[in-house]
Amino acid sequence: MKERIKENAWILMCVFVILMCAVMYHIVDTPEDVGAKTIEATTDDIELEMFYDDLENLALATMAECGFVREDECIRATCDVMINRYDSPNFPDTFYGVFSQPGQYATFKYYFSINPTDRVYTICREQLEYYWSHGETQHPGALYFRTKHYHSFGIPMYKVGAHYFSGI
Repeated sequence: MKERIKENAWILMCVFVILMCAVMYHIVDTPEDVGAKTIEATTDDIELEMFYDDLENLALATMAECGFVREDECIRATCDVMINRYDSPNFPDTFYGVFSQPGQYATFKYYFSINPTDRVYTICREQLEYYWSHGETQHPGALYFRTKHYHSFGIPMYKVGAHYFSGI
């Protein structure tokens, strides 16, 4: 079986090289030569794709942090911390950047093996929509959270479920 895969891979690579040479030396027509239509993305398409990319990264991070949390409000507040960080000039400007920032989230190591639940996706979508339409989260100012007690830095703000939230 492995030998067949290697043979097929070798054949595909040869075909690819031949086609690339043919296109390079104009032996075959390129899509532009035959009048192929190009598809241009509209601003709305790009914004929608960005929204869903943000939602995916936010849901993965939120699920990693709140996988066993039962209270929706705790999930919302945790999600809002990540949105607040995204919005802050003191943190990375992408949700993936916020969650992958060294020393910030211990659960990042599980990021690529997580499957967010429909409940977490729904909550994250609602929180993102609120943020985009109001310009702030439902938990403004909260930039940190942890379990068991407040951080030794920052200003303690509130406790939701098992999480303690702080700002600066």
